[in-house]
Amino acid sequence: MKKVINIFLFILCFTVISCHDDDAVIPALSIIKADTNLKAIGGEASVQIQAVGEVKATTDVEWCKVTEVTTEIVRLSVQENKGYPGRSAQIIITNGEHAKQVTLIQEGAIFIYDKYEQVQSTDNKAAVLPIKLSSSFPIQVVIPEENKNWLSFTPSADGGNFIVSENNTGRARGSDVTVTAGERTLTYQIMQYDAENFVGDWKGAYVNQGKQYSLPEVSISAPDENGVYTISGLYKNSTYDYKIQATYQNNMFYVTAGQFVGSNVATGLPLSVYFCIVDDMGLPLFTTDNSIGLIPVLLFDGSFVLAFADNGGVPGGVATKISFAGFLGEPSLNSFQGNIRILSNCFFF
Repeated sequence: MKKVINIFLFILCFTVISCHDDDAVIPALSIIKADTNLKAIGGEASVQIQAVGEVKATTDVEWCKVTEVTTEIVRLSVQENKGYPGRSAQIIITNGEHAKQVTLIQEGAIFIYDKYEQVQSTDNKAAVLPIKLSSSFPIQVVIPEENKNWLSFTPSADGGNFIVSENNTGRARGSDVTVTAGERTLTYQIMQYDAENFVGDWKGAYVNQGKQYSLPEVSISAPDENGVYTISGLYKNSTYDYKIQATYQNNMFYVTAGQFVGSNVATGLPLSVYFCIVDDMGLPLFTTDNSIGLIPVLLFDGSFVLAFADNGGVPGGVATKISFAGFLGEPSLNSFQGNIRILSNCFFF
C-alpha cells in the first residue's frame, strides 16, 4: 500500500510541474520598453520587443525611418522637427500573426528670446550686455568681421553676453549681429556712444501733411553747466529761431513738452509759441510731464541718424509728432490757437 501511495504522489507532482510549464509559454510578440519621446533636434529612438518569427516594422511618416529590426529591438531614425508644433508617428510592429502599435512623440522647436533686448545701447565705457536665449537647436552668433575688434559674444546657460570694449574712436559705433538656431534667425543691434558724439551740425528732414521738407541747418550745442543741450534749426527763418532744450539720459536726448520758445505775430495775434508733442487727435501736449526722445538710430552702413521717437514719455499714449503751437498767453486748451508747424518723421542726418 505504501508503494502505491508513493507512485501516486510522484505522478501528481509531475502533473503539477507540467501544468506550470504550459502557463509560462512566451507570447509570440510583446513590447518590453519604448524609448520614443524625442526632442526637436531628432536622433535615434528604439522599441525593445520580445518576438518569435520574422519581425517587420513600418512607420506612417517620412520623417521617421526604421533602421533595424530584430526579434529583440526595433531602431528608428528621426529627423529634426524645425516647426513650432510637436508631432507624432505610429510604428507598426508585426511578426506575421500578431501586430503591435507604438506612438512616437517629438517636441516642437523652441526658440525663446526677449524682443526688447534686440536693440541695446551703451555708453563709451567697456560694458557687458546680457541677453536671454533658449533653443532646441545649437545657437550660432555671427558678428561682422569689421566689428570683432570691439564686440564679442560669450554664451551662458540662459543665453549669453555681448562684450563691448571701451570706445576711444571719438565717434558713435554699432553693429548688427545675426543669431541663428535651426531655421530661425534674429538680428540684434548693439550700439555704443555718448551724447558728445552727436554734438554739432546736422541736416534734417520732416513730413507735414504728406509732404517732406528739409532742415538744412540743424545744430546740437554742447551742454551748459546744468547738462542742458540746445537744439536749433527745427523752426528757423529770417524772423524766428525757435530753439528747444534737451537733457541726455538712458542713451538718448529727452525733450520735454511745454517749453516756451518765443512769440509769433504772423497771424495778426500776439501768440506765445511753445514746443509741444502732438497727440492722436492732433491736439498739443504742453505739460512738462510729457516728453519725446531724440534717439540715435544705426543704419545698415554703420552710420547714425537721430530721430524723434517715442521714449515712453507720454503717459497712456505714444509720441510720434512734435509741433510749435501758438497760444494766447499761458498754454491751455482754451488758449490754444493752432499748431504753427507740425513735424512728423523728423530726423537728423
